[in-house]
Amino acid sequence: MNTELIKLSAACGRDIYDMLQSIPADENGLMNDAHGLSYDEYKAWLEKRYAESLKTEVYDGFKVPQTFFFFYVDSCPVGLVKIRHFLTDRLRQDGGNMGYAIRPEARGKGYGKLMLSAALKECAKLGIDKALVTIHEGNTASVKIALANGGIMEKRENGNLFIWMDCHSNRGNIFYDTSDLSDGEIMLRVSRMTDAIPEKKFVPAYKFDICLMNGMAIGVCDLRIGHTEGLYIGGNIGYGIDENFRGRHYAAKACKLLFRLAQKHNLGHVFITCVPDNAASYKTMEYAGCRYVGMAMIHEDDEMYKEGKRLVKIYRKDLD
Repeated sequence: MNTELIKLSAACGRDIYDMLQSIPADENGLMNDAHGLSYDEYKAWLEKRYAESLKTEVYDGFKVPQTFFFFYVDSCPVGLVKIRHFLTDRLRQDGGNMGYAIRPEARGKGYGKLMLSAALKECAKLGIDKALVTIHEGNTASVKIALANGGIMEKRENGNLFIWMDCHSNRGNIFYDTSDLSDGEIMLRVSRMTDAIPEKKFVPAYKFDICLMNGMAIGVCDLRIGHTEGLYIGGNIGYGIDENFRGRHYAAKACKLLFRLAQKHNLGHVFITCVPDNAASYKTMEYAGCRYVGMAMIHEDDEMYKEGKRLVKIYRKDLD
């Protein structure tokens, strides 16, 4: 049996459409608003849902960015899961990080457990340390799926069970091989990989030495995995080039290699930021193909604020 979790995109076709029509519009709290749409309406729905996955903050008053995934077994879609990138107080009371469903004709075969296991890996890539699901008490199948993936029930409240799952207990589920990060002129040599530290709002990260092909280190860079409010200000990517090697676009070339790694993590896009007077840095971002998004205020509890910085210029690179 071959299984795969596919991220929603505009290219999703008739097979996904048919599956979404088979899953009820509202079943045990899982809202499937694609049910009942015409095929043309479904294609517009895909565009809308994809756009929502690119957001980084709360929008429309209470909504958070979420990404849809579709679970395939032997090339046939059998389920859907939506991952909300972070929790609000409202989602902690009802909704949690994830909602999921298996199409009716594929239930009772163990697919839900496999799908949720794959979804937890995607949560880890988004920087989610522990994922919350809130499940109606009567939905025993969904409860069994969560518990089978290491879920711990926190409480029962208002007819719901609150179950938490560890998203990245296995380091191998988060980090990828980086030996291919070379363009023939420079290569990235991993120096450290760090796990998420939820209490500090740190996401998983790679740290690299930027090296010439002879192995000589000429700078450093890092890639932070996820999309959080903090990363919108601090960026997914940081870099620095030793003074004797500046002016040769090595930082931009390192960024382009990091874009490849970010794609493996299905990030979709990355942010890179700098203070407004750092002309060399934003020229690097432009050379790397990033587009200017705007300026943002640095939060008072941010380390950069404590260093006396107040504003950042934000650049974005779309990877899809």
